[in-house]
Amino acid sequence: MSQDVGGEFKRCFLEAEEDLNLVLKLLKDEDANQFTSSIGYHCQQAIEKFLKAFLIYNQKEFKRTHALNLLEISARRLILILQILILVN
Repeated sequence: MSQDVGGEFKRCFLEAEEDLNLVLKLLKDEDANQFTSSIGYHCQQAIEKFLKAFLIYNQKEFKRTHALNLLEISARRLILILQILILVN
């Protein structure tokens, strides 16, 4: 993995962890129902960044987007390819 790819992966992964940790912290708050929009937003952000980190780590090109369904399709295709490679080898 090149330094550029490694750096981009690390950035995406750490940002995703930050979003997830914020969600978990907000959910523990006794007034969590006041933060539903923020919780939803940061859940979406965490999922998006984890999917992008997965694709970047595996050096899979993908369209830069915020659409989770498109990122999921790319990730599922990559997983299928990896599963086939495992079966072939």
